[in-house]
Amino acid sequence: MKPKILLSNLAWHQSEEADLLPFFASSSLRAIEIAPTMIWSDLYQVKKQELIDYKMRWADWGIEILSAQAILFGKEHLQPFKSKKDADNTIEYIGHVFELLAELGVTNTVFGSPKVRKLNGLDQTHIYEILNYFFEKLAQAAKKHSLVVSIEPAAKQYGAEFLNTSVEVLNLLKSLDHKSLKINLDVGNAMLEGENLELLLPGNHSWIGQAQISRPFLEPIVESLNLMDELLVKSIGSYSVSIEYLAKAGEKFDKRNFVRILSQIKAIHPDL
Repeated sequence: MKPKILLSNLAWHQSEEADLLPFFASSSLRAIEIAPTMIWSDLYQVKKQELIDYKMRWADWGIEILSAQAILFGKEHLQPFKSKKDADNTIEYIGHVFELLAELGVTNTVFGSPKVRKLNGLDQTHIYEILNYFFEKLAQAAKKHSLVVSIEPAAKQYGAEFLNTSVEVLNLLKSLDHKSLKINLDVGNAMLEGENLELLLPGNHSWIGQAQISRPFLEPIVESLNLMDELLVKSIGSYSVSIEYLAKAGEKFDKRNFVRILSQIKAIHPDL
C-alpha cells in the first residue's frame, strides 16, 4: 500500500466533522486516523450499518479510514498487565474493537494506553512475562482481522511505568518477532524522553508500522516542522505518517494551520 498522510480525528470536534469534509477533500487529505469512542461512545452498541455509513461518508469525499488509536479509552477497568486473566479480559474487548475497525477498512491500530502501563507491584521479570503473553495474544487477534498493531512508546510524564521509549518498544518487538506487531514512532514522545530518532532509524525501518508527527501532550503544531518530523517524512518506506494534535475546547479547527503543516510535509515528500 502506498504510504499516506493521515490526520487524527482528535484534531477536530465531532460537531464540526460534516462541515469539514469538503475542506479535507479539497486539501488533498486522503486518509484519517480515528479514536473510535469519539464517534461511538459504546462500541458494543455499534451496528454494522452504522460502520458502513460512516465509512461511506468519508469515501464519498475520497478519504479512507486507515488507522485507529485510543482503543482502550474509557475502559479504565481493563488492566492488561495486572495478570494473565486481566490480559485475557482486555483481549476479549479489543477483539470486538478489531471487528469494527476491519469493517471500516482500518489496517493499522496504535496501542498507546499509557495509563494501563503500571507495574502493579510486579518486578521486571513478571511484568515482561505478562507483556509477552498479552502482546502475543494481541498479535493473534490483529492477524485474524488483517490488522497491524503499532505499539506506541509512552513517556513517563504520561504516567506509563514501562515501554517509555522507542528503544524499549523495538527490543520487545524483536523478542516477539510477530509480523502483526510494529512500532508507532511518535515525535512528541521522543521529545519528552530525549530520544534522537536519527540514531534509531538505521536498520529498523521494517519494524515501523506508522510514524506520528505530534508534540508533547498533543499540543497543536503551530511552528515549522522540526528535524525529527522531517527525518520521519524523508525516511518513509511502507509506513504512513499521522498528524496528531488535540482540539482545544471552544476552538474551531484551524484550516489555515492544517494546510501549512500539509504543505511542509509535501515539500519534503511530494509523493505523499
